[in-house]
Amino acid sequence: LILNATQAMPRGGKLDIATSISKNKRVKIQVADSGTGISEKHLSKIFDPFFTTKAPGEGTGLGLTLVHTIIERWEGTIQVKSQGAEGTIFTIEFPILKEEPSQEGINGPTS
Repeated sequence: LILNATQAMPRGGKLDIATSISKNKRVKIQVADSGTGISEKHLSKIFDPFFTTKAPGEGTGLGLTLVHTIIERWEGTIQVKSQGAEGTIFTIEFPILKEEPSQEGINGPTS
């Protein structure tokens, strides 16, 4: 996501990465750029394998597909908002993992 964001800003721009806990108690990561944005006709295709807007030989069209697949395997979600030339915001959410304390952690160390 960060590489795509920087490539969308060939003349520079603003890249923000933020983390928080969402309203529904999930880990939230946002990657926002002030780049060229994603056209409305492409938004529905960006996670499709081999879809790319780059020139032949410059991209495989697998980056966002892999991002999407990995996030889903970790029971997460990814959403994208783009306002044309105003940039793009990717929002990722993951469940918060709660580890069960070990028996040693509950009862103290055993000798």
